[in-house]
Amino acid sequence: MHAARNGIRLFDCGAGEEHYKQTFRDFDIGLARGALRRNAAIAVAHHLKRTPRKLATEFVLSRPPLRKAARKALLLIGNLRSRLHPG
Repeated sequence: MHAARNGIRLFDCGAGEEHYKQTFRDFDIGLARGALRRNAAIAVAHHLKRTPRKLATEFVLSRPPLRKAARKALLLIGNLRSRLHPG
């Protein structure tokens, strides 16, 4: 309610199916991803650059034990980074 009183109408938690997102949501908004490129060579380079990361991300996110381990690792890295470089 505090957010709404301050003019916030939408809070985007990002992509993913984490439990907290399911708990707090009121509705879903469909999203699409893509890229438009005029030059075919640039399009191929863009695709080759993104595909391995995309496949690895999808692999991890589709397996709950790996997803949980990745989340813990990212939280640890974030905490260490915050301690080394305080805001």
